[in-house]
Amino acid sequence: LYGSRLLPGLPPVSATAVIMTSAAVVWTAYASLNGQLAVDWTVPQLALIIGFAVVGTTIPVLTFILGLRLVGPSRAAILSTFEPASTVLLAVIILGEIANPIQYVGGALILASVVLLEGPGWRASRVLAQAARE
Repeated sequence: LYGSRLLPGLPPVSATAVIMTSAAVVWTAYASLNGQLAVDWTVPQLALIIGFAVVGTTIPVLTFILGLRLVGPSRAAILSTFEPASTVLLAVIILGEIANPIQYVGGALILASVVLLEGPGWRASRVLAQAARE
């Protein structure tokens, strides 16, 4: 609720900074209070933590906010459902992971749902994009 009032007026980078800082403070406090914050604070460990935070969290949140402003909340929500399937696909292609049949079925269902929900809007999107370029 707080974010729905604060974030719409912020530039995407500022909104991402607010989201990431809030999440870091809340989860650090939670982990500290529960005795779950067991980090070896060496330079390599700190580099890994910062790398995961930037590459695995901050960049995706920033690109989602940019996309949200570009395509709107409904379309962004529909398209974001494809994220788990694309993650598995990239793991198979890049990392050589072996997906099991249920993962392929799940990916196909996700892709089918995106196509069913977005299919009619694709033509309109192309027309709007072309009009915006002109």
